[in-house]
Amino acid sequence: MTPAAMKSARCSKFPDLAMFLAVLAVVSAVIAAYFGPFIDNFFTYDDFGVIEHVLSGPKAVLLGYNYILRIVANGVWVPLHYFSGLDPRGYNLFSITLHLLNALLVYLMVTRLFSDRMLAAVTAAFFAATAVGVDAILWRAANSTPLNLFFYLLTLTVYVEYRRNGNRGYYFAAIALFVFAVLSKEESASLPLVAALFEVLFFGGFSDFKGIVRRLLPFVAIVIANVVANYIIIYQILHVDSELVRHSSFRPLHSLFSGWAVFFLQPDGRLKMNDPRIYATAVILPILLFWVKDRRLMLFGLGWIFLSFLPQSLSSLSQFEPKYIFNSVSRHMYLPSVGAAFCYAVVLKDVWTRWGRLVGTISVAIVFSLFVWHNHGMMMTRGTAWAADGEPVRTFLAALKTKVTQFPPNTWFFAVNGPTGRAYMQQSLRAFYGNPTITWIVDPMKYVQQPGQTAILMDVTWLETDRIDHIDIVPFSLEELMRRAR
Repeated sequence: MTPAAMKSARCSKFPDLAMFLAVLAVVSAVIAAYFGPFIDNFFTYDDFGVIEHVLSGPKAVLLGYNYILRIVANGVWVPLHYFSGLDPRGYNLFSITLHLLNALLVYLMVTRLFSDRMLAAVTAAFFAATAVGVDAILWRAANSTPLNLFFYLLTLTVYVEYRRNGNRGYYFAAIALFVFAVLSKEESASLPLVAALFEVLFFGGFSDFKGIVRRLLPFVAIVIANVVANYIIIYQILHVDSELVRHSSFRPLHSLFSGWAVFFLQPDGRLKMNDPRIYATAVILPILLFWVKDRRLMLFGLGWIFLSFLPQSLSSLSQFEPKYIFNSVSRHMYLPSVGAAFCYAVVLKDVWTRWGRLVGTISVAIVFSLFVWHNHGMMMTRGTAWAADGEPVRTFLAALKTKVTQFPPNTWFFAVNGPTGRAYMQQSLRAFYGNPTITWIVDPMKYVQQPGQTAILMDVTWLETDRIDHIDIVPFSLEELMRRAR
């Protein structure tokens, strides 16, 4: 290479590095502002069950909570627990870091697909700044969702690189990465559909239909193999009931229309049919589709939303009127939010193209600032709600630890005025005392203490939701329970 060519190569790389560093700075600042106040959020709900599995050994970890074979996502809890123990900050930092990495991967994927650094930067910034899917980050037991997206985006980025230069090494690397995505969470089943969207819109359309099928067939085979393996291991070998099947629900209207809520949904997932944003979105999206100059870009963003939500729509946990905070549809919008961010970027790119760099830059700055301001407010509300759910448990466990250093094996208990539901109390005590034999007395009216069992009654007196006056621990008896219940 001549000196002139070497200088040209160095100059061409400098804008790439400068833009990447700028994206890193922006998304880091946004993510720190969003999640920094909640780095200390305590464990809630299924978090305790997952930690309990770690303490129970490798088999329990690999089978996962409620028997879902997310081997990669389940396995990361082992090093997390090793380094962080019962300190929630390490787990929270892991999820936040994944979100940061995913934003950077969005930038890399869009850059490789379209060779447009500005489009990629704006997409990454909007993805990092949306609050619609924050439950995937705020809830530690849901870290399979950002982990899945990490491998999902890596797979697509490497696949695009293969399609650009034809290097088969990238193709086989994409297949290997997809295995990690599938073993992280089931929503990765949408990836072959999104890859097909790449092919149709940007790599020759249907002119090479057989080639598309041939290239994507291994990815489809991996999805099918995972389904078959889950069925054989869970139902034929272990003979247990999987949460994945128990919460499956075929809702065609939900599959067709609910994903579009990613443009306006509150992070608590609640939505009413009289919400005017539903109908505004139904009008605005078609208008924007015909307004942008390159409709393929807009179709790609909309297609991503629909296809990536499709497998998740089959879960009855994706509810717009959740009975519990963890049943919200919010975390199911984390993957589709990439498509929504891309749509925002495409519209702003058109403003840039139509009215020049100055107007485009000002538009991006104003729209993004308003977007961050609006979403930051929603993020603070949602993060505070998660913190409020975890704080009573933190207070209870801290107070209990000062009173009882360890429970004897085979301890059965019933709690009056406990900080959370019975299943989560049992899991939290097992996890925080490292004692898998602590068991909640489900029906105190029928409970008969067996030889070798220690039966106790806990009575918690609260001053506030995060302050305890005292905890009484006495031998369990129905008479004592009735007396204290009065």
